[in-house]
Amino acid sequence: MLAALLAILGLLVVKTVSRAQSPTPVTVCGSYGGNLILQQNLSTSNGNCLTVTGDSTTIDGNGQTITVSGSGHAVFNFNKASLTVRNLTSNSDVYINGESADNALVENSDLGGVEIVAADDVTIQNNTLDSAVLGQEKSDAQRITFTGNTVDSTANKLVAIRGSGIVPCAASNHVFTDNTLIARHACSGSSCDEPMALFIWCSAGSTYRSNSIQTTDQAQGIQLRDESDNNAFESNVVTVSANVDGDFGVLNITSGNAGKHHPQNNVFTDNLFRSNGDLALNLQSPGSGNRFERNIFWSNTAALGGLSNDGSNNNQFNHNTFVNVGTGTALTFDYWNNRTADSFTNNIFYTAGATVVRTIQWSFTRYRGDYNLFWSTSSTALFAPQGTFNSWKSAAAPDDTNSRSADPLFVNLAGGNFSLQITSPAVGSASDGTNIGAKGAGTGTLCTENWTCADWSACINGRQTRTCTDQNGCGTTNDRPTLTQSCTVIIPDTAPPANVTNLEAR
Repeated sequence: MLAALLAILGLLVVKTVSRAQSPTPVTVCGSYGGNLILQQNLSTSNGNCLTVTGDSTTIDGNGQTITVSGSGHAVFNFNKASLTVRNLTSNSDVYINGESADNALVENSDLGGVEIVAADDVTIQNNTLDSAVLGQEKSDAQRITFTGNTVDSTANKLVAIRGSGIVPCAASNHVFTDNTLIARHACSGSSCDEPMALFIWCSAGSTYRSNSIQTTDQAQGIQLRDESDNNAFESNVVTVSANVDGDFGVLNITSGNAGKHHPQNNVFTDNLFRSNGDLALNLQSPGSGNRFERNIFWSNTAALGGLSNDGSNNNQFNHNTFVNVGTGTALTFDYWNNRTADSFTNNIFYTAGATVVRTIQWSFTRYRGDYNLFWSTSSTALFAPQGTFNSWKSAAAPDDTNSRSADPLFVNLAGGNFSLQITSPAVGSASDGTNIGAKGAGTGTLCTENWTCADWSACINGRQTRTCTDQNGCGTTNDRPTLTQSCTVIIPDTAPPANVTNLEAR
C-alpha cells in the first residue's frame, strides 16, 4: 500500500514539473512572469509591450516581432533577476533597470537596442542592434559581457558605456569582445553633437578585444573620457571614413567634467586605428600612465597631424607605427602644459608629406625618445620648425641618439601591410634587438587579402593550373586559393555508326 502511494505521489511530482517547464503562450502585450513563448506578432503604442513580473523569467520570441510605436519598450524589466530574452525581433529595446535586475541574458535577437541601468552581470551576445546603452550616469552597471553582436545604425552614439558619475568612478569590469560596430551617422547643418561608434565614459577596468569598429560618414571611432582608467584595448580594428571637423579622429582620449581626472593607465596593444580623412589618434586630454604598444596609427589627411597630443603626460609609446599617406604630418606635438614627459621608443614615423613631425607650443622637456625611425617621402626637412633630422637630434639631445632617418621599407604600404621587408633599416634595430615599429619582418599583417582567380587551364598530364591576384596587394598569401588541382581528361561519347543504329532500331 505504501509503495503504491509513493508511486502515485512520484507521478504527480513528475507531472507537476512537466507542467512547470512548458512555456506559456503569449498572444497579447501585458505583464508576465515565468517561462514564456510568443505565438504571434505583437504591437503597442506609447507603452511597454512585455512587462516582467517575476525573477527567472524567460521570453522566447520564437521568431515573432514586437512593434512599438511612440514611447515604450519591447521588454521592460525593473528589479527582476535572471531575465532571459532570446529569438526576438523588435524595433524597440530590451530595458533592464534596477540593482536587483542582475544576471540577465539577451541573445540571438534583432532589436532596436538594449539598455542596462544599475543591473550587474548581464550578458548580451549574438544580437543585431541599432544601439546599446550599458550603464547610466547616476547608476552604474558592472561586469557586462557584450560579445558577438552587430550594432549598425545612424545613432549618434552607437554603443555608450557609462559609469556611475561618482568620484572616483567605480570599476566596471566589462568584457567587450568580437563585436562589429558600424556607425552611419551624418551630421546635419553646422552642428555635430560628437557622434561616435563607441563612447566610454567613467568606466574602468574593462577589456575591449577583437572588435571591428567603423564609421561610414561623420563620426568618431572611440572616445575615452573622464576617469575611464585601467582599460585594455587589444587587437581591435577601428576605421573612420570621413572627417567630422578635423578634431576628433579614430581614437580620442579626453576629459571635460569637473571633479574627474583624465583617463589614465589604459593599455593599447596590437590595434589598427585607421582614418581616411581625420586624425588617427587625438590625445586631447589624456592622463598619465597610458601605454601604447604595437599599434598602427594610419591616417590619410592633410591636417596638422596623424597624432595630436594636447595635454598628454608620462605616457609610453613603444613599437608603434605612425603612418600618414596624405600630405599631413605623422606626429604633431601640441602641448598646453609642462607635465612629465611622454616617452617614444622603437616607433616608426612615416609621412608622404614634407614634414613627419611638427611641434606647436612645446619644448623638448616634454619628450623622451630613442631608437625611432623617421621618414618623409618628399623632403629632407623632416621636422617643423627644427628642419633636418640632425637639427632635431641636436635640439632633442641627449634623446634620439640611436634614432635614424630612413625609409622603413614596408612590404606593401598601399595595401596596408606594414610588415617590414628583410632589407628594412628597422629590422633588428630596436633597443631590445627586435624590429622597430609595430610589425616584424615579413610577419603578420592587418591587410585583408582579396583574391580573384582566372579560369582553370586545360587538363594536361592530370593537372590544371590558374593564376590568382590579391586585389589589395597585401604581399601575403595566407588566404590565397589553390593554384593547381588534379583532373581527368574525359573523352566524350561518339554516336554509333548509322548502320549500327539502324540495326538496333530494327
